[in-house]
Amino acid sequence: MAWGRVLRVVVRTPGTLSGGVWTYTETEVQALRVECSVTRSRVFRDNEATITIYNANADTRNRVLRRGSNVAVYAGYERGGDEGLIYQGNILDASSVDVGPDNVTTIRSMALRSLERPFTATPVSLSFKAGTTADKVLAAIGAILGLVVVGKAEAAKVTLKGTWTYVGGVGGALERLGRDMRAQGRGLYIDLAELVCYSLVGDSTYRVTYLDRASGLLELVDTTDYMAAARATIDTMGEKEGSPSASAPVVKAGTDDVYAAIEQAWTSVRKTYSARTIMVPSLRPNDIVQVKDGDVDAVLVVDGMEIEAGNGPRSGFGMTLSLVEV
Repeated sequence: MAWGRVLRVVVRTPGTLSGGVWTYTETEVQALRVECSVTRSRVFRDNEATITIYNANADTRNRVLRRGSNVAVYAGYERGGDEGLIYQGNILDASSVDVGPDNVTTIRSMALRSLERPFTATPVSLSFKAGTTADKVLAAIGAILGLVVVGKAEAAKVTLKGTWTYVGGVGGALERLGRDMRAQGRGLYIDLAELVCYSLVGDSTYRVTYLDRASGLLELVDTTDYMAAARATIDTMGEKEGSPSASAPVVKAGTDDVYAAIEQAWTSVRKTYSARTIMVPSLRPNDIVQVKDGDVDAVLVVDGMEIEAGNGPRSGFGMTLSLVEV
């Protein structure tokens, strides 16, 4: 691994039912080199990845890297002990070509964070006897789609009333199961291709990641649109001239009033920043970070991120974060 980097790609194939038990195959891709480019944000649709794998064996290419399989990318450092999940989604397509002496496989993936995604239209036929707990239904759905189920212990506390049957798209099954679970104090959602069950009653916790020059911050740029704040302020103070041809507001207030209002808008506008950092595997959209750099000492939320990672000697291994003031 270049510079002690860890970059792993794990693929979980959709499961099959045998003897009443859902099983799936999990394979760690063995390859000469791996590169990935990831986009993640708080917006459901912006969670995608392109993964390039050099010289994966033929069995992996033909059997594992196929549409619908769940793919997870882990990154970190050999000595840091902080290897983390930087992306998880479902394979949209995988294609392989020979480039000189290398076989290069390109995977395009999208994270299932919306019930409208194509994979949730997968038809299912589910039938469970009276008294079945919700974790059994989640295990079946997770195996069919190749999704990880998180919070099984919470789901096991939900007992479904009567027999539970469903035939149709798996998205509808999840919506129905979610309603049944909410009635017993549990929530259900899809996050980064995981089926997550959680308690609706309980204490919440959060963590803060500190970013400065000593902890991996490489560059911080203020991206706040101050001009938009000034324009909005002038617009509220302005009046249109009577002439139909007038398109710009004419400010009637005194000059001192105008500059005072602009200064107020300039200093109170919600700040945004772009931060470039080394790889921080635990960081994800919606996390809280405290950034200290020069005159900036701010508490911000990760609105989005671009990740470039690879285990080659010339590969990138960092993140560009879009941050917004809390």
